Amino acid sequence: MTLEKNSRFWAIVLVALGALFLFSNLGWLPWLTSLVWGLLFLAGGVAFLAVFYANRSKWWALIPGFSLIGLSTVVFFGDAAVSWLFILMGLSFAAIYLNDEQHWWALIPAGTILTLALIIWAEQVFPRWNAGSLLFLGLAATFGLLYLLPKNRGGQLWAIFPAVGCLALVLVISGFSGGLWGVLLSLLLIVGGVYLLWRQRGQSSPSNIDSVKKPN
Repeated sequence: MTLEKNSRFWAIVLVALGALFLFSNLGWLPWLTSLVWGLLFLAGGVAFLAVFYANRSKWWALIPGFSLIGLSTVVFFGDAAVSWLFILMGLSFAAIYLNDEQHWWALIPAGTILTLALIIWAEQVFPRWNAGSLLFLGLAATFGLLYLLPKNRGGQLWAIFPAVGCLALVLVISGFSGGLWGVLLSLLLIVGGVYLLWRQRGQSSPSNIDSVKKPN
């Protein structure tokens, strides 16, 4: 493309953007404005994903790529698609980890953002249900996964502490909040305690003690 044609191209782009902003401010053709912005977000997201596809070392492009595609869904479908924005943002960090397992840190924002998406979806579908405990439950699952992963795949031993702490907060909040969720967690605690007592009794039974004392 020659310099003259290049200048003409950008001049047309500026005029088109100026007209688009003018129509938006004047309130003309609002459906067309939303459609154009949605397509722009979608095209931008695809462009960033193309950057990552061309060079896998540019993992940072996954974040704006997935996020812009998520924004396009909000523009096209409104508030009902807000959860999809958070889902795609969370998946961008999950993709960073899957691309290179040394980026284990990406699992933390991935789990956190996906938990927020679950909370938004639950509040939309079940408006009367208190989904606050889902935040700590999602964080517990995130750090729990990070702890359970093999060391060569980014597993972190320290992650057990925030996992247990968040799970304890879930039990405390749900246990005193009442409702079906609190009842289920209370029963889960009772079953877990009974299982531990049964297991301890089995380990300390006379037959087991005798078998330990008998010489080979």
